[in-house]
Amino acid sequence: MNATVSAAKAATAEIEEQARSDALIKTARDQVDAYAAAAEKQSITITPKNLEDHLPGSFRELKRTLKTQQMQGLRNEFRAADEASNLYQTRYRNSERARIILFFLTLAVGALALTPWASAQAELANFVPRLQGALVAIALTVIASSLYLKHYEKWGAQRTQAEYAKNRFFVGIIEEQGRTDATDEIPFLLQKIEIFRRHRLQDQHGYMASKVKKHELSNRRRGRLLYLVGASAIIVTSVVVCSIVFPDFYTRVADWMMSAVPKPEGMTNVATLAATITALTIIISGLEAAITNAFRIEQDLRFAAHFRDTAHQLELVSNGLTDARRAAMNGDATAVAKFLNDIENILSKEHERWLSAHTNNHGTVRETKDLDPV
Repeated sequence: MNATVSAAKAATAEIEEQARSDALIKTARDQVDAYAAAAEKQSITITPKNLEDHLPGSFRELKRTLKTQQMQGLRNEFRAADEASNLYQTRYRNSERARIILFFLTLAVGALALTPWASAQAELANFVPRLQGALVAIALTVIASSLYLKHYEKWGAQRTQAEYAKNRFFVGIIEEQGRTDATDEIPFLLQKIEIFRRHRLQDQHGYMASKVKKHELSNRRRGRLLYLVGASAIIVTSVVVCSIVFPDFYTRVADWMMSAVPKPEGMTNVATLAATITALTIIISGLEAAITNAFRIEQDLRFAAHFRDTAHQLELVSNGLTDARRAAMNGDATAVAKFLNDIENILSKEHERWLSAHTNNHGTVRETKDLDPV
């Protein structure tokens, strides 16, 4: 009888302990999601530079950890490198877009100058080369300044420094043991789990998924534009072939298309159509090159594949979240650390792949200490 009563009491105690653990897990999860949702409404991204400012009051032990000199140093290191990386990224992309536009305009202006209407205007004929020279000079200045200031190299180097600081920041949280006399209602291990769950699993998975959609959409747009350019090229090519194979028919087409078009004295309809086709061919070729170069900056297919793979790996790791929470409630620091390190390893490898693609796309990204300041 006594054994039965003892077993019943043990079962009841176990149920009550399980209920208490579930309640603490829900409280911790809800508190983290609440401040994250509030920050999201204000378009604030939670990173090492502002995580401490948004933590709920019940996460006192984690707040204490983030106030240490080491963590504050990593926080400042991340902030500086992240801001510098964003600055150099913006400068590089703006200079590349300006270069592409300027060279296309140079080509387009030259092509238009070949048309009979432009060539018949002496003032316009003299102005076009000057305009082309000015556009090329501006483009070369943009290129030279970007190369001299090393925008691309500094973007990669500063991004690497920012990601390295972020990784050490979160690894610092993993390695922190916490005080044995801590009185937080929510266990320190569970605080770690929920912070990583939200900011290293959920936020990063959402970021990767959004990047996949962005790059895939960008690649589809590129495909549509190139299809249009290709169709235009086929039409122009067909006209050229027709002029060679069916010269009489081509002459009739030229007379039909160009008879009402003003043209310089003495220029035939055939010559007018030929000059127009030449100009269109140059413009189409320049447009195709501009589109290809513009989308090369984003490397859509390569990064979409990388982000998709990382998002999938994060999904697989997230399957262990329930067990990690149980381990945290049982005080199993080893199991918790393994779960959190698995997350960090995936994100670290993602940056390594990004840096490899970044470097291969534009030469070598050197160490930050070797780069000149702004």
